[in-house]
Amino acid sequence: MKALKLKTFKIIPMGSKSTCENNLSAYALAPIDSHNYICLDAGTIINGIEKSINQYSFDDIITPHESNNISFSDSNNSDSNNSDSDDYSHPSTPIKSTILTPMSAQIRKKIINFFSVPEIEKKNEPEPDNFTDIFFGSTGNKNDNIFDEDDKNNQMLHENILNKSHEELKNIEHNVLNKSKSVITLKEFKRTHTNMSPEKYILLNHIKGYLISHAHLDHIFGLVLNSQIDDKKYIYCSNETCNDLKEHIFNWRIWPNFCNEGVEKCLNKYEYVKLNQNEKYRKIIGTKMKVKIFPLSHGNIISTAFIIKYKTQHIIYCGDAGSDNIEKSIYFFNLWSKIKKYVINETIAGIFIECSYLNDISSNELYGHLNPIELENELSILNSLVYNETRKNLSGLNIVIIHTKDSTLESEHTLNEELLDISAKLKCTFIIPIQGIRFYL
Repeated sequence: MKALKLKTFKIIPMGSKSTCENNLSAYALAPIDSHNYICLDAGTIINGIEKSINQYSFDDIITPHESNNISFSDSNNSDSNNSDSDDYSHPSTPIKSTILTPMSAQIRKKIINFFSVPEIEKKNEPEPDNFTDIFFGSTGNKNDNIFDEDDKNNQMLHENILNKSHEELKNIEHNVLNKSKSVITLKEFKRTHTNMSPEKYILLNHIKGYLISHAHLDHIFGLVLNSQIDDKKYIYCSNETCNDLKEHIFNWRIWPNFCNEGVEKCLNKYEYVKLNQNEKYRKIIGTKMKVKIFPLSHGNIISTAFIIKYKTQHIIYCGDAGSDNIEKSIYFFNLWSKIKKYVINETIAGIFIECSYLNDISSNELYGHLNPIELENELSILNSLVYNETRKNLSGLNIVIIHTKDSTLESEHTLNEELLDISAKLKCTFIIPIQGIRFYL
């Protein structure tokens, strides 16, 4: 399978781990030509948005200036929340990012730092040594050529920009910003608006809803805590997840019922959209995307895999799940059987799948999760389904690893090595997201 060159989706990891309250599973997903996101799980929201702004991952969003007399109230216009298009058109930003990898986000950060506002204190975040800390090539060799030709050209473009003098870059910024006096950047917004933070602005105007895979706390923590300040939105989930949220979370004992169903009084801020495996794609309101679900087994509960579609391309987001072999189920097999045609036709942008533990954890201690051994078993089944029809493997298929638990340098290095072994066998490309750093699929 040849790697896709045209990127369709942009992803901002607002949270990418499973054991740190400031970095729990939550991924903002949007088509590459849109500023309206859906949140894949909602473990960390406001802290994740703040981290993403600091990493310049929302640098393509420019806020309306208050001189336009636009209200910054806590409520959105109901029309905008149900619109298929973006709320307003955005002129070009000082430097519009065109590089399409997490490494590129670091390059972009260095560029945008030239445009820093003196009053804003910049946080010194650790940067990866190189892109192989995030991406692994199709053969498992760290010297492999990861970038396609478009990415190479964009990398060279940004390297040329980095060679410009400080004054040249300031002139670029000045000329672009002067083209429109009616917009300000998120950083400037933070300085000039005291009634709303840029994090809240993103939450209210650009996060259009939540796809919740299951109701475990590390996947709903941010949704629950921020329900007080959030705007009207839709929660897309299975019937099982909906019942868990109604009975055990939004029940006026654990938390007020901000939803439209469940224990009275219903505050009707969130509306459940209950999805069924046998349904066709359902529209994600306020975005250009559609979604359908498949069940997954996660210990003693049912988790969810979401298939998100935009035009002809698909993203597969798997909530927490154990392998069919250990869970004694056929849920993963059913999912692989459905999406094999997308792999064969090269209409799949990537698969998000967990790998919570390392291989030193035995199978009877996984508790509904995957380690690299079980991940390889599942991907091998998908590989076999594809190979039986095409005599091709998973070469070029993007596998985004989510929900990792250990966060020490030693454990991360071990996980990298174990994933490289799988990559060498199946020829797929593994991507390990970093909180706040935008990437493209």
